[in-house]
Amino acid sequence: MFSKILNYGIRILIIVIGILMLSGVIFIPNSPNNAMIKVFGVIFIIFGLLRIYMYYSSSRRYPKENKDGNE
Repeated sequence: MFSKILNYGIRILIIVIGILMLSGVIFIPNSPNNAMIKVFGVIFIIFGLLRIYMYYSSSRRYPKENKDGNE
């Protein structure tokens, strides 16, 4: 159960970091163009959503292995 919470927590943290990059909270000081940070923010959000979907679908596909703890 702890590993499931940890997996979802880290994936959600990746999405939150992407949102912070996209909103401009995370930026490079003294940089004339922060567009690259916004691009990385979008990539982080998409990557986090993809990882959540992949983890969810794999846990649904192999429920017996996940319940026993044998991976």
